[in-house]
Amino acid sequence: MPAQRQSPLGAAGPNRARLVTIAFVMPCLNEEAFVGAAASSLGFGECVDPAAEDVFLILVDNGSTDQTRAIMESIAVASRRGSVRIVVEPQRGFVPARGRGALVAAELAKERGVQSERLLVLQADADTHYFPGYADGMSQALGGRQGCLLEGVIRRSEEFDAEHPEYAALETVIDAQFQEGAVTDEDDVIVDDKACGYLLSDYMRWGQHVREEDRQGGTVHAETTRLFLRARLGHGASKIRVDSAEAVSSRRRILEEPALHFATSGFPRESAWLGEWRRKHPAQWTVDEFARSQDHPDVRDACFYRRAHNVALFALLPWIVGRAADPRGFSPPDEGSERLLSLIPDLSREELVENPAHALTAVLSAIEQWPDAFR
Repeated sequence: MPAQRQSPLGAAGPNRARLVTIAFVMPCLNEEAFVGAAASSLGFGECVDPAAEDVFLILVDNGSTDQTRAIMESIAVASRRGSVRIVVEPQRGFVPARGRGALVAAELAKERGVQSERLLVLQADADTHYFPGYADGMSQALGGRQGCLLEGVIRRSEEFDAEHPEYAALETVIDAQFQEGAVTDEDDVIVDDKACGYLLSDYMRWGQHVREEDRQGGTVHAETTRLFLRARLGHGASKIRVDSAEAVSSRRRILEEPALHFATSGFPRESAWLGEWRRKHPAQWTVDEFARSQDHPDVRDACFYRRAHNVALFALLPWIVGRAADPRGFSPPDEGSERLLSLIPDLSREELVENPAHALTAVLSAIEQWPDAFR
């Protein structure tokens, strides 16, 4: 794991008052092995640097059947009195859990007499380690502005890379093939759900997290990316990259299904796609076996899909959003991108504000319909 910085977590700096109260919202579903460490990294439970008095943690039990709830209770007991709120959301899924957490954050703001324009909600995941200074970095980047979505930086796990250098090297090789095609941070619209935040007032104004389905009735994930698409196209919101707010997520998903995780580049694909992938690629790989078998059809497929997902999500999707925002003024970056864009029917600003999932399903389904365009 990367070396931690020495600045105290959540400290607003000497003689500097924080402009906002902070509420971390952490959904948990059977996270007994991880939630304690995640909470500790944020300054709650057993930790070296306790969170400041204006920083709170909302733990949302999303129907756990293991010891997650008991560990939540122990975190609350070991934390500053009243700084940890525990709530149960029985409806499974990140949308209900994050939404419930935001409602508890609103209750917290009301109790403390904090205006919604001064409550910063920071999304967190139970299997992620947040570096010291994370809360402070996010609040300072906001700087009292409204209409902004903050996104921290998820760093690579140095420990994982050291243990599995060939897998890490293959990731780097494939991702480097796309670097020139990626849009700038200003135009990027993909949001990392576990390392982002927004004012409570903006969250309510943007329409909160909403469930959406594809044409087959499957749930479309990437709930905060969809929230941001609505916010950007409907309210002119911007995204701010916060380099000083760092975290590293667990690599357990890679260890469980290295080929699948590699293929999706970590993006949460819909259940039908995942089922089809598993049907076509039934082999059970270890991380190292996968990385050493680059001539195997499964590995070649995974490399193709990783490249295709990078293009679809970090180039094609922002172009579609730019075209919807300014149909007359938008022009593709080059001839190749114009050909790629021609595969996707025009999606209006109004349509994407109402159903932002349409943009995601359009670019992802294009990979299957026109694979040669993504090679």
